[in-house]
Amino acid sequence: MPLASQFTRANTEYLSSADTADLSVADIEFCFAAWVYLDSEPAAGMTVISKNTSGTNREYRLTWNNTTQRFNWQAFDSGGTSIGTADATTFGATATATWYFLYCYHDPVANTLGLSVNNGTINTVATTGVPADTTSAFGIGADAAAATWDGRIDEVAMWKNRLLHRGAELPWLYNNSNGIPLLG
Repeated sequence: MPLASQFTRANTEYLSSADTADLSVADIEFCFAAWVYLDSEPAAGMTVISKNTSGTNREYRLTWNNTTQRFNWQAFDSGGTSIGTADATTFGATATATWYFLYCYHDPVANTLGLSVNNGTINTVATTGVPADTTSAFGIGADAAAATWDGRIDEVAMWKNRLLHRGAELPWLYNNSNGIPLLG
């Protein structure tokens, strides 16, 4: 992953984009994939991707939880309330200086959120509502300019109206931990 973006938590570094229809979701099939690398495991959580500006203006976030040392995937309803959190419990605790391939999704038919690490078992959770479509900014490496990442993030990609784990795409993208470029 030589072209990854390097984020230094102490410098509050992250990437941000204003809201667009391409990054907004609602109650549709959507999924994300990304490669991440932790330089440290700080005493506070870190964010891979998010669409979260404030308590009520948020859609989703993919994070690393410092308490459990695991990745989580969460979506929110129009009031900013969590509709579920998928925790990567089957993968186990993370380590520094290691690349991880993350895949997370929302399935509106099964009403679930799912999260997989390194093309492993998908951890799922039933949702208690419908994901919102808000005006929140999209971020890589931070959640509303907080919970900044310490390490590298590479090959972030989003798909709408399809889920990669239903076919051969997910193992192909993981490529036995070698990765396939997600973007042209």
